[in-house]
Parts: sequence; structure tokens; C-alpha cells
Amino acid sequence: MGGCLGRALGEGGGSSSSASNSGAAAAKKKKKMANGSGGSAMAPYEIARNGAPVFGYEQNFNQQWNLGKELGSGQFGTTFECTPAQKGRFNSTASKATTTTTTGTTTTDQAAAAAAAAPPPPPLFGYAVKIIPKKILNSKDAVGDVKREVSIMDTLAGVSENIVRFYAAYEDDGAIYLVMERCIGGELFDRIINLPKGHFSESDAAAIVRQMLQVVAKCHLNGVIHRDLKPENFLYHCADDTSDAQCLKATDFGLSEYFVDKQMFHDVVGSAYYVAPEVLKRRYGPEADVWSIGVIMYILLSGTPPFWAQTEAGIFNEILKGKKPNTTAPPWNKISQSAKKVLCQLLEHDPRQRLTAAQALTTPWVREDGDAPTVPLDHTILSSIRDFATYGKLKQAVLEQIASTFDDSEIRDLRDQFLIMDEDGDGLITVEEMLSATKKMRTGDGGRAVFSDDDEVLRMLKAMDANGDGVIDYMEFVAATMRLNQIQRGEHRDGWKRRVKLVFDKFDMDGNGLIDRSEVAQMFGLDGTDDALDAMIAEADKNNDGFIDYQELLDLLRQDANRKSVKKMKSQTSSGSD
Repeated sequence: MGGCLGRALGEGGGSSSSASNSGAAAAKKKKKMANGSGGSAMAPYEIARNGAPVFGYEQNFNQQWNLGKELGSGQFGTTFECTPAQKGRFNSTASKATTTTTTGTTTTDQAAAAAAAAPPPPPLFGYAVKIIPKKILNSKDAVGDVKREVSIMDTLAGVSENIVRFYAAYEDDGAIYLVMERCIGGELFDRIINLPKGHFSESDAAAIVRQMLQVVAKCHLNGVIHRDLKPENFLYHCADDTSDAQCLKATDFGLSEYFVDKQMFHDVVGSAYYVAPEVLKRRYGPEADVWSIGVIMYILLSGTPPFWAQTEAGIFNEILKGKKPNTTAPPWNKISQSAKKVLCQLLEHDPRQRLTAAQALTTPWVREDGDAPTVPLDHTILSSIRDFATYGKLKQAVLEQIASTFDDSEIRDLRDQFLIMDEDGDGLITVEEMLSATKKMRTGDGGRAVFSDDDEVLRMLKAMDANGDGVIDYMEFVAATMRLNQIQRGEHRDGWKRRVKLVFDKFDMDGNGLIDRSEVAQMFGLDGTDDALDAMIAEADKNNDGFIDYQELLDLLRQDANRKSVKKMKSQTSSGSD
């Protein structure tokens, strides 16, 4: 993970390496690149007597596993087949024997404990172990990278069938051992370059994109950004003609990081063709993963990358230009508009307008046979609700009115998210269902719940509950979860302004172009002398004339308006009375 990317960005001497050929095959020759530390600072690590780092993993690999034939080797280790030892805890027979009581019977509690302690079912094609010599892990960064990757794989273990399953980590004085499921179908990249036509059919490409988006959505929901998604990092589960042969699994989390809501990364990492423009600008978040899937989708449908040049520096310049990729030349003239629309939404240069992975899964082209696949909870939904809870009463009320101007097809992704949270399907989200949903959103080493405080969740629900009945109906949900960053910008800007104008005119009952105190009182059913009216007017009344005009309402509804007002309040507090 050298400095090729840094040199291409003008950081230090030397020239960047050049691509030997065009198309998808050239992408294979590009090295994984990283510039900067790549992650958070790690605590000093323990050193054994022989000078090797100590990770704190189990030290009984040879008692738990039998080593088989070598499967492959690389710069950072060698991979072997392995099978559970006869008395190992991953041996299903052995694990059953250890859960039998001395009396031969079990209680309900004992059965539950045994189920929790039992290992997961064995993978279809067995296990593989990657053995990494400790002698190559000779720096704090190298040790930290391994620890982080193992932690992330453990966090993601079992969350998706489209992620290679991690089972356990072991160590001894000379090496660490990472046990994972074995995939035998080869890389997605190899399938691409061996296709007779050089690209997939639309239906086959959609099936692949759908699985990759599932991976990204699940990663993001669990607080993980991959940062190096490319065809080489997706493996086919098997190689035969069964349905399982089409199952893809993501691997290689070596550049992945944990993230929290609204966190920005600044180190430049990834692989040349697939890196998002905001990564090159050193300010990015999980949206960068979605861009990478867009690049892969382009390659699947055309056989060539959307941004290409003879050198890495040239590729980066093409990415940064902000131009839409070519979708007119063959074979694009035979590709549906539905596919092109999704592609453009994934390759949106402004990450604020780019679809999330969960949103993309609800688009017609990606949806399997027109029906939704198993759409995960979108990690941005709960962030939107958290933001909504901080808004003033006027802003919340206006958003509720705007929500009613959308038809179902325009907010299909939000409908799917509502159905996920409405677990009993009664059309309402209860406190219990809200708590259940928030516990699915995790982050950090060990997968801590983002919303660990139930009181915060209750405050969020109360803010959404416009009619005060203690539950959230569909339109209340839409009001709180509309993605303002997307619908206020770009091609949606004019439509957004028209919606705001409709709501403004509804508030402006006398049609004089201004919303006054009495009109706000009527909308909220308040007495004209209620002190709360002053606070509502003040939310939007920038010029302090006691009225709200159309532009002031537009400004209030900007996604960052509330954030700016909070910053202003903080600065006033810090510089105020002393």
C-alpha cells in the first residue's frame, strides 16, 4: 500500500505507474493504494519474549483445527484448507456432546444457553485459514491494521450471505490464523474478462449489483465503510451451474474502517478506477462505497471502466472532472433507460445527492422481478430522524405538510423502510418497534448500538408524533425521513421549490406574500397570544420584521440550517454573559 496515489496527487517525487492496456483487464493491474495512516491511532501493542506482537487471540489452533492442502499464497500470508478437529468446538458432533447434561435431559434455559454457545453451521464448501507470519507485522500500524480487519470481519460475521463468513482468529509465537468460509468460484473480475461479449446481460448484471448493494447496505448499517470495493474483492461461492453458483461474497476488509454518523475520512485509499471523487478531495464518508458499486455496474454492462486514462494521474483527473460517463456509444444504445438512470444515481458526483445502498435496492432496475429484495434498514434513516428531533416546531410542521405532496412512487424507498420498522404490519410504528429498529444500527469496535440510550429514542419518537397519539403513522415517518440533501439539490431543486411554495401558500391564508402570527396560530390551532408563536416565527424570521416570507421559509428548510443555528447558539453562549 505504497504512495502511488499520493504521487499522482502531487505529493512527492517520482512518476505514477501507467496502465498497460485498457478496459476491465487494466483495472486488475492497478495496485491497491493508500496514502496516509488509513485509520485511527492504535494503542501500543504487547510484545512477546521472542519480539513478536501479541494480539490476544486464542492460542489453540492446532487443537481446534486440522490443516489441509495449500490453496494459495500472497504477500501477506498463505491460505490452506482446514477442517474442525475431532474435539474442536467447531466440530458439530463434539459441540453436541458438550451440551448434554449428566442426567441426559435439558431444561429450557440450558437449551437456550446451548444454542447460544453452539458454533454456526459449517459452510457449504468447508473452511479455509489464512496464516500470516508475525515477522512481517513489525510496526504499530501493521499490527493495528490486522486487529482492525479482524474486528470488522467479526462484526460482520453472519450479517449477510454476501459477505465471506469469518469464524475465529488464533495466534502462536510465529503467526496468526484467520479461519473463514471457503469460496471456490473465483473472482468476479475473472468472470468479466472471460465473457465472450466482454460484458454481462442486463439481467445478470442486475443480479450482481443487487448482491453488492446488499453488502454495502449491511456494512453501513453495522458502522463499517469498506473503502476498496472492486471486482477482485467479490468471490463466487461456487463454480457449477447451480443457483448457488451466482452467489457473490465480499472479501478483503484490509482498508475498511468503522465510522459514526456524519464522520468524514481524509486519508486517500482505494483502487484507481473505483475511487470516488470525494476520496481524492480528502473529505468523504460511506457514500464513497456506493460510487465504487456504480463503477463496477458500468464495467459489468459495458466491459470498460467509466473513467479511463493511460496513467493513474490521468484516471484521477477524469474522475474529478465531474462529467457524466458515456452511455451513448455501443453497447449502451441497447441498454435500458432504467439501468442508465440507476447508474447515474450511483455515479452522482455530489455524495449528498448520491443514492444510499438501501435506496438503490428499491429502484425498479435493481428490484428482482419488480419486487423488493430483502432491503436492509438504511443507516441514514435513523440519522434523519435524529436530525428531525432537533428541528423547531415550525420546521417540523412544514416538513409534515411537504411530505403530503409526494406520491407513493416518488418515495418508494421510504415506504420500504417504514415496512421494515413496522414489524407487525399494522401501519403504525410503536415505541417497541422504534427501539427494535435503532438496536439494528451499530458502530465501532465490537458493534456498539448507535442509539444506546432509550430516552433519546423516545425523544425522537415524540418529535415525529405530530398528532400526539403515541405511535408513528406513514406520513409522520415520511416527514421525518425525507432526505433533504437529495431533494433540495441538482435536478430536484425546482420541484422542491414548487412544493415549498405550495405549503407557503397554504400558510399564507390572506395571500399577501407573508406569513404572520395569526396565520401560524390558525395552522397550529393556538391562541393568538400564545408565547410559543414568537418562537415559531423566530425560527425563520431572519430580518426580525415579525413575518415569514417565501425565501425565509426556503432557508429554514435547508438541511444544514438547523446545524448553523445550533453553532450560532453555541457561539452566543460562549461569548455571552460572564
